[in-house]
Amino acid sequence: MVVFLNMLFIKEFKSGTSIHALQRIGNTNKFLVFVNDNKASIAMALQYPDIRIEPLFDGISAYNPKATSIQIIKPAEMELRNGSFILVERGKIDCDNKGIEKYNNA
Repeated sequence: MVVFLNMLFIKEFKSGTSIHALQRIGNTNKFLVFVNDNKASIAMALQYPDIRIEPLFDGISAYNPKATSIQIIKPAEMELRNGSFILVERGKIDCDNKGIEKYNNA
């Protein structure tokens, strides 16, 4: 069981300040987890994939150190229990070179 403490979350969410983005599933304590779709978050995730990507996502292909984009194939799922996030299901991710122009032009 993987447990993520809730201490990294702030009351006032500011877009782009976190590598991961959460989307609540209905009125439950379950959340879908994505990688934030901004240049800084993607660069940070790709710079440290072993601590930013691998705990939550399985890669569908071998890691590409020259990757410039991240494509979420299936988001990870987490549940908030007693103030901590518990990983329910790992997501699937692909890191490739597609989308470089999108982020270079941002």
